[in-house]
Amino acid sequence: TWEFCGEVIDYDSTDNAETKLLKLLVHNTIKVGDTIELVVPRQTNTSITIDKLYDHDMKEITDAHGGQDTIVFTPSDLILPEKTLLRRKIEK
Repeated sequence: TWEFCGEVIDYDSTDNAETKLLKLLVHNTIKVGDTIELVVPRQTNTSITIDKLYDHDMKEITDAHGGQDTIVFTPSDLILPEKTLLRRKIEK
């Protein structure tokens, strides 16, 4: 069973950026340390561990909660298209 966590809405691919960032729209809680599966359109799914999260002011945070169009950023070397879905495996 899976829980839908959010979706990628942008990727900062600026060549001179020190850190590449995924811009995420959060639907359910995402926390630092979570292992998230990325469901990528027309590609193989892959998993990442959330090492850092930043709010819209680029202040480091430990978790982000869904609702009210919550936008957060996380560093990633993966180039992911918009509409990539984020989901977390639910242990029963």
